[in-house]
Amino acid sequence: VKTLYGKEANEDDARRRVKLASLWQMTFMGVPTIYYGDEAGLAGEGDPYNRASFPWNNVDMELHDWYAKLTELRNSSPALQTGFFEEIKASGDIYAYKRFIRNNKDVFGAKAENETYFIVLNRKTIEGKIYKLRGGRKYECI
Repeated sequence: VKTLYGKEANEDDARRRVKLASLWQMTFMGVPTIYYGDEAGLAGEGDPYNRASFPWNNVDMELHDWYAKLTELRNSSPALQTGFFEEIKASGDIYAYKRFIRNNKDVFGAKAENETYFIVLNRKTIEGKIYKLRGGRKYECI
């Protein structure tokens, strides 16, 4: 992980950046793609070592578990797959948006259960949160 953002990068900050980027990727519009090895903490370097073999005996379990939670959430949520998208006014280093199903239909008009997720990304603290709105209350998902 530490070479992903330069050799001088702090490993914890690099891991947090990967988590923040993947949170955005799994909750934004479109189809997310996980580049081979990212979920295991495989770091890239300069060519020809830009991608090594999968680190079967050295998997970063924190990242592995993070990706497992994110993909499970996305796969179980029509709003995160084909829901509507709306940016939420934020300022400074905060970017926020919501994904939602309304009137029991997704963006393609397919039948789906109403649900709403709020996603908040903080570039300064390198953190992100996903909240689900249920019964007028917000619950933190990740």
